[in-house]
Amino acid sequence: MKIAIICNGEFPSSLDRITDHMDMIVACDGAASTLVKQYGMIPDYVVGDLDSLEGDLKEKLKDRIIHIPDQETNDQTKAFRFVSEFNPDTVIFIANMGKRADHTLGNLSLLMNYLEDNGIEPGKIYAASDYSYVYPAKGRISVKAPLGTSISIISSDNSTSFSSEGLKYPTDGIRLTRWWQATLNENSSEAIRIIPDNEACAYLIISTSELVFQ
Repeated sequence: MKIAIICNGEFPSSLDRITDHMDMIVACDGAASTLVKQYGMIPDYVVGDLDSLEGDLKEKLKDRIIHIPDQETNDQTKAFRFVSEFNPDTVIFIANMGKRADHTLGNLSLLMNYLEDNGIEPGKIYAASDYSYVYPAKGRISVKAPLGTSISIISSDNSTSFSSEGLKYPTDGIRLTRWWQATLNENSSEAIRIIPDNEACAYLIISTSELVFQ
């Protein structure tokens, strides 16, 4: 099952190019307003503390609302925990980037928690936008991208080196002590494989506007 979680950041210019391929659409609280009023799209569920959902929509979507008042987690996390009950094999986050840098960094950092807690394999949890696809990875990860795409690896663990397959510029033996060191690479084959020398956490970023599904 493929599930899209729609957050309330910067929406892609063509939302249905992604959602048309999903089995379930879940909106985080206030994102439901954008979905309904700007895109004419009714989500399967609306999940959150409901502090951002307008009153008329609460009534219209009442049969689809999952109210979780917990203030210790954000709505993205509430939505992910909810969809985990369906045992999805793929979860794609949409509009969890953009608008605010702090929200973007916070939301992307949480993807690593979801990967570690859920058991979904690396490459099957990621964030998608008009500009890029962001994959959390703990240990090795294999993905595909159009040939010649910009590929970046970002890791906060400077004790780890990453070998790779399918990249134009080899990363073998390089220890990433700064976030920028393995950015702006390029893939020389559609299949890409990143292999750390331990179970380090990293983010693989594919910068493309083309539709990519793993």
